[in-house]
Amino acid sequence: MLATLAVYALIPGEISINPITMGEPKLLVLGLGTTIGVVAQTLLLLPYMKRVGFNYRPLWGWDSRLSQAGGMALWVTGYVAVGQIGYVITTRVATAADAGSVVTYTNAWLLLQVPYGVLGVSLLTTLMPRLSRAAANADIRQLANDFSLGVRLSTLALVPVAAVMTAFGDVLGIALFSIGAGGGSGAERLGLTVAWSAFGILPYAVMMLQIRVFYAQGDSRTPTLIQLWLITLKVPLLLLCPMVLPSEQVVIGIAAVNSLSFHLGRHR
Repeated sequence: MLATLAVYALIPGEISINPITMGEPKLLVLGLGTTIGVVAQTLLLLPYMKRVGFNYRPLWGWDSRLSQAGGMALWVTGYVAVGQIGYVITTRVATAADAGSVVTYTNAWLLLQVPYGVLGVSLLTTLMPRLSRAAANADIRQLANDFSLGVRLSTLALVPVAAVMTAFGDVLGIALFSIGAGGGSGAERLGLTVAWSAFGILPYAVMMLQIRVFYAQGDSRTPTLIQLWLITLKVPLLLLCPMVLPSEQVVIGIAAVNSLSFHLGRHR
């Protein structure tokens, strides 16, 4: 990906976040480079999978575990469907308030996903085998201990990040998104959106960890009910934002409501 960015900077064309302005060669470099990066990640895993004895040949027939997975998949589908209701309402409220609010909200969410993706997902990846092992052995005490460890490590890793984003969110927005722009007002609003929603990084990570604990036990029903509870609380607050905030600040309220819902969902 770093090589892709270097090539992107060197080939002719304007450096821009607008795919039309940047030109087809630069856009092609970004598309191919991103795809090659994903392929490289996959190829890197193959020798290690072979070393542990993973069999690449398909197995025919029906396994009883497929029936269990199918039952879980129905609840997971419900989880996604409920989440989409919240997403649709979020985008409609943002669009009705201000034309650029959806883009601002999306970019702020992507910025918040960076520390979670680097730190939170890494912790989940490390802890998931331990959680699954404890669940398979019906060792609830060990499962609780592993969950507690995940919460403590997430707190240690993400609280400083949340503090920095809260204190310097407006500066980050201007630094990252006002390059080449005529003014920094949109980038500043993005930064304020990040700052007001940064307190949701840790509860989001903890909630994702909680959901993995349920999945490790073969329970996909409880996460769906938690998602339903979260959306039930979130939707009225989203609809309230345009009533109490100026149109240009509605997106900030939406981001704050989103993070607040993670706090409420975590305690459910």
